[in-house]
Amino acid sequence: MSRRAAPYDCVDTGLQAKFSIPYLVAFTWLNGPPAVSDFDSLDPESKSLAHTITVATDPDLLESEAVITTKDGFRATVPVALGSPQRPMSDEQLSAKVHGLAGRRLDCSIPES
Repeated sequence: MSRRAAPYDCVDTGLQAKFSIPYLVAFTWLNGPPAVSDFDSLDPESKSLAHTITVATDPDLLESEAVITTKDGFRATVPVALGSPQRPMSDEQLSAKVHGLAGRRLDCSIPES
């Protein structure tokens, strides 16, 4: 994810949290992937953990790549983002994402997969 798309390291609102790599990493680590309602307010534990996360850009990585390295040396790499043309979502994953984002506002005439 581009730092231009997610410029916030410290957040004070749910809207800022949507665009904060440290907050999103912390929240996901503690709670799993966030739902839309998780941005109604900030999770104090996620906000606290986010302050321990440092984001650095690496010009040698593709923009679609992400590498997470912990202080104890553990390293995880995501070469291509889920949902990208190189790693498309399954129909079930896409349906779950649409329903998660649209919630009750989704037209009931759209069949679920």
